[in-house]
Amino acid sequence: RSGAIVVAKPKAAPKLADEREDFDWTGDGRPFRLAHGRAARVCYDAASQRKERVRLALAQLRGQEEMKFGVNEEDTRRYGHEVVRHIGPYTPYGGLSERGRSHRAALPEVRPRFRDIVVRRLAENVSLLAACSEGGGGLRMASLGSGELLFELELVERLRARTGMWIERICLIDRAYRQPHVNTRRALREFADWQRCAAQLVGHEPAEVLAFGSLMDFFKAAER
Repeated sequence: RSGAIVVAKPKAAPKLADEREDFDWTGDGRPFRLAHGRAARVCYDAASQRKERVRLALAQLRGQEEMKFGVNEEDTRRYGHEVVRHIGPYTPYGGLSERGRSHRAALPEVRPRFRDIVVRRLAENVSLLAACSEGGGGLRMASLGSGELLFELELVERLRARTGMWIERICLIDRAYRQPHVNTRRALREFADWQRCAAQLVGHEPAEVLAFGSLMDFFKAAER
């Protein structure tokens, strides 16, 4: 899962007229489902400690604080294989996960190493990216085989921290998004909510989060 990350050329573009916070799960989801997220849902159950928990989660995603992962036996029974999630009190992204042969419980170095390569290459070329985005556009990116988005969440936040660029649009592509089950819906919602929350913390506009059920749908939307 999450085997391909494509960084599209940033360019100025008019905002979509649809400013919805949540994904619309009706219909066939073609060519995509769109959401901007709702920041107020992030760590809402932490009550008076919400701001502290949000900032801790931000620091964990950016590698400034330790981020712990674990395998839940209930997940293993439900899915028939190991599912890795972030663990900790009031985690704002407990619905996000990794699975497959390369998840970090099985091969701890694989995904972090790939993440660091992507972030380093973009950070080294941030001036070029900024030049490409003259006119007000931000960074647009796409992930193929996104699954339940734990890797993508971490990658996007580190890109935001290292480059300082506005993340304008995130395209997530997976067959599971065509008619997503309840766990996948939760992962998509938590991902979109975090994007809006993180953008607010750094004074950016929220990213458009687009969920595609197939690569062909993504290609057709990109042609418009």
